[in-house]
Amino acid sequence: MARDHLILLFLFPVFIQGFDIGQCGQNIILKNLTKIQHIAVASNATESARGTWPWMVSAGFQDRSQWIHACGGSLISDRHVLTAAHCTGYRGLRLRFGDQSHFSTADDDHVVIRDMVTYVHPKFGESGIETVYYDVAIWELESPVEFNDFIQPICLPRLSNEDIDSHKDELVDIIGWGRKFRGATIDGVLRHAPLKIFAQEWCNITHARAFETNDVIRERWPQLFPSCVMCAGHSNGGYGSCKGDSGSPLVKFESGEPYPRYVQLGVIVGGVGQCGNRDFPSTYTRVEDFEVMNFINAVLKRSNPSARSLLDGTMSSAPVFSEADTMEQVQEILRNRFSQELGDVFASVLIKQASERLIELDEDLDFPFDVSGTTLIHEAVRFNSLDTFKTLIWNGADLDSQNDFDQTPFHLAAELGRSDMIQLALQYYADPDIKDSLGRNALHVAAKNGHLDVVEMLLRYGMDIDSLDEQLRTPLHLALANNKNRQANNATALYLIKSNANVTLADRDGFQAIHFAAKNAPTHVLEQLLWRGASQSSRTKIGQSPLILASSESNVEVIQYLIQAAEVDVMERDFENMTCLHYTAQRNLFFPSKILLEEGVEINAKDMRLSSPLHYSSQHGYSRLNKMLLSNGADVNAQDAMGMTPLVKALSDDIIDRAHEDTAKGLIHALADLQVQDHNGWKARDQAVKSGYDTIVQLIDDVLSGRLVLELPKFEEIVIKRKKDGISDKIDEEVVDPVKEWLDKNGPKRLADDVSEFFSKPTKQFIGHFENDELKDKVKTEFNRPFKQLEDVLEKDKVESELKRLQDRVKESKTIKRVQNKVEKEAKRIFKIFG
Repeated sequence: MARDHLILLFLFPVFIQGFDIGQCGQNIILKNLTKIQHIAVASNATESARGTWPWMVSAGFQDRSQWIHACGGSLISDRHVLTAAHCTGYRGLRLRFGDQSHFSTADDDHVVIRDMVTYVHPKFGESGIETVYYDVAIWELESPVEFNDFIQPICLPRLSNEDIDSHKDELVDIIGWGRKFRGATIDGVLRHAPLKIFAQEWCNITHARAFETNDVIRERWPQLFPSCVMCAGHSNGGYGSCKGDSGSPLVKFESGEPYPRYVQLGVIVGGVGQCGNRDFPSTYTRVEDFEVMNFINAVLKRSNPSARSLLDGTMSSAPVFSEADTMEQVQEILRNRFSQELGDVFASVLIKQASERLIELDEDLDFPFDVSGTTLIHEAVRFNSLDTFKTLIWNGADLDSQNDFDQTPFHLAAELGRSDMIQLALQYYADPDIKDSLGRNALHVAAKNGHLDVVEMLLRYGMDIDSLDEQLRTPLHLALANNKNRQANNATALYLIKSNANVTLADRDGFQAIHFAAKNAPTHVLEQLLWRGASQSSRTKIGQSPLILASSESNVEVIQYLIQAAEVDVMERDFENMTCLHYTAQRNLFFPSKILLEEGVEINAKDMRLSSPLHYSSQHGYSRLNKMLLSNGADVNAQDAMGMTPLVKALSDDIIDRAHEDTAKGLIHALADLQVQDHNGWKARDQAVKSGYDTIVQLIDDVLSGRLVLELPKFEEIVIKRKKDGISDKIDEEVVDPVKEWLDKNGPKRLADDVSEFFSKPTKQFIGHFENDELKDKVKTEFNRPFKQLEDVLEKDKVESELKRLQDRVKESKTIKRVQNKVEKEAKRIFKIFG
């Protein structure tokens, strides 16, 4: 579909606050309260009262008397509406303001506007494929909309933010006229739902596990979740965006200064599968991304002459500092202006004016103008004003002045990657080895933030590549430890490694470079460390190995590399006897847990508290992970050092929630022993009563009274599960076929057929004896018969020789070994159930 829009090709940061729009992010409720709290309620589609979200805009069409909603948007000024780029392809689109219900006559004060210009982010769809990246656009109205109680703008963040996880776990709201659930019709009612912003790593994990099998994810999320997108949802699912919500805002309530308000952090892009999908949380354009924020600022600048004059630097110093005759008066003006949370460009101009005025007055340029000891030259670096930075240096400003965090301007330049300022400061003999309050010099700071060009410059200058901070961490440690800009940090780490950084130095916690790399870095970084002398068996002070750390941080690529290529033992334990599976179960890391089980980790291993992975998973209410552990043979009745079973652990949390309740139900249906007592003599029912889980108490009573009979899992289902895992195919490929091939050459044809039959189809015979009391003997018979027949037909020494050859082959193949472990584990589980 053709798009009627413009694309901005040149983007510059500008001062957004040039518009006189009063107080943004306010609604009727906030204007009438002196003390407010988060007003969203816990529902997955709560109808909103009129005037609650006055910045909401409906984009759609007027069909006679009926409004047809297509997408949402948010009013960010009296002439601009922020929306999703994929919403701009409709012809004849109109915008509707000040409405709550499209089909109600109770709020007929709405305004409909059709004359507008569309601006789409230039990177949206630049590859020719419409991905989720930079899915943001702005409609600029031909004439401004008039504000009232039901039409108000939303606040935007003041500055871009490189920290992609700065809002991790924060509560936010999404608002929209979309469907209440998948399959429902759009009823024209504005609703909101509370969500939680997930860590970027979790967004990547949820989508990565389906990357190879899901065409939609592979095409629309080719890079998963870079800085320009984020995800939000609810751990139990059911909360999220739906069809018709695209372009609508994700907002956060801020109760601090300068006044209580809502701030928009995201624009709804969409999701995968059903609305509120627990497995794939909805995706949002991240407004604080640098390139997204620059795009918004560039569009606003086109309609804001005052912003243009600020950007061009033509604002005279007279209106601000002309009456300031002393350093103290300049200081007071700066404090007042900076208390208003200025935009980057205005702040830069202000710093320039203040510097020029102080030079005119021949005053001290190094005075601190705020409580943190910040000087003008610090702020010139912060707001990237190179001209002001030069002016201050040429007029004697101290390049080594330190704020209350002991940071020099050089530290800030290294932190922000201002390589031009770094080069100039070195020419004027700034000391890059000065340490801040954390004991870090400029090289530490540059490496931590992934500024490779600055790191190269400082190493050429002669700085110590292995200098230590207060925590005994080197620049290499910091480059690998920081996960904010992973690609840049990896490149910086590789440069430091190849520049002969010491890879075996340990910090105060015993972390070496390989430990940080195992948590965050890809395998090629790990390979370089190992090649330079790092050890895959090295331990931290609490006994964590690289494999344990990779597992705890869900670094799947490194987990597989360490086990398969570096031949690390999957059963490594820390000094509390915890395995990798304990860590993944404790953190609800489903996919890494699955990989560890496939690699042969012992599912019922116990730590020093005698807790199994199932204890940890149950304690935190991870029902989905529990189900996988149980299906792989986890002992549902294992007791820890206090005699507590996983069921009692699941019920021990006094905060009643659905996750723990579902977990407890799953354990009961997995035939948890309800009569087991802990060391205090408590049973599962006692704990359920104490914690207030009434539904679990009722379920236990029903089971104990016989009103509810729980059935064993059907063996056929186990067979199907194992078949899906490909175990039968592996047995055929690695064991049956070689034996059959050998017997074709060395034994009777009939015997070869028999071996194939008994190896590849034992499950059918298990099912045939499903209700037989002598199942255990039957199982043994079916497993032993092929070898018994071999002994009967062939010479015993020949059989032993061939079996030894096959055993040696098994030892050489890790795949076969893992398959054997699974077969043996399955046999033991069958014996336990039916024996």
